[in-house]
Amino acid sequence: MNKIILLPALGTLAALAALGGYGDYMAELESAVFYCDMVAAGHWPDFDNVASYCPETYQQAAVYLTEIKRGF
Repeated sequence: MNKIILLPALGTLAALAALGGYGDYMAELESAVFYCDMVAAGHWPDFDNVASYCPETYQQAAVYLTEIKRGF
């Protein structure tokens, strides 16, 4: 009886964890695009020394985000 209740509960928990991870990924991707936009516009210095990766960031973001700015 406990297995019948436990398995669906674990499945639901795993599904929620997967959805939460996707949301974290999207937030991180949006943050990276924002950073690249600010550096490209000259508002921020490249204090993380990652501006050389911005073209790849924009390319990866284009798959997931519907509206992004192209800084480089």
